Amino acid sequence: PKENRRARVIGATHGLTNLAVIVLFGLGAFLRATRPADPPALAFGLSIVALFLSILGGWLGGELVFRLRIGVEESPEKSATPT
Repeated sequence: PKENRRARVIGATHGLTNLAVIVLFGLGAFLRATRPADPPALAFGLSIVALFLSILGGWLGGELVFRLRIGVEESPEKSATPT
């Protein structure tokens, strides 16, 4: 189904985005550790990019849970039709 494909694409993008965030923050931390008194501007730039990617990853995760209902189990009380 079309919704299933959309969820897979969003899920893969969510995962890759979060992986990129970890790598970028790690690189920034490494650059800062090599020159703690005077960190390079690249370390700051990597942190800014990672920050925006983490916002994107969070939004994609929200799309999966709240819009596509991936990983959400409805309780029997809520899924039952009221009488």
